[in-house]
Amino acid sequence: MAGMGFREVKKAVLASLANGRYQHAARGSIDTKNLLQAGLVTAPEVADVIRRCRGQHHRQTPHHQIAGLDVHVLIRDGWYIKLYLVLDGTIFISVHRQSGEPPRSRS
Repeated sequence: MAGMGFREVKKAVLASLANGRYQHAARGSIDTKNLLQAGLVTAPEVADVIRRCRGQHHRQTPHHQIAGLDVHVLIRDGWYIKLYLVLDGTIFISVHRQSGEPPRSRS
């Protein structure tokens, strides 16, 4: 959804993760795994990273194919989280470690 500020996006994405209202965009060839989709991190773990994000960890750009849709990128503590929200409150999310870092252990 276009026109949302960082605080609105943060609130919406945390709600979507808590309610299981997230999906993963189908991509043909990507070099790095979406760690959430692969089950290497959980939605609550991703939510913890997002809760630590502030405005300086966020950037927003227009979607490269869908006019009026904003893509939000959160970069914090070695995590790279890319997402966009659709009208029904569902998010499409991709979660990666920066520079190929492995995911942290769940212990």
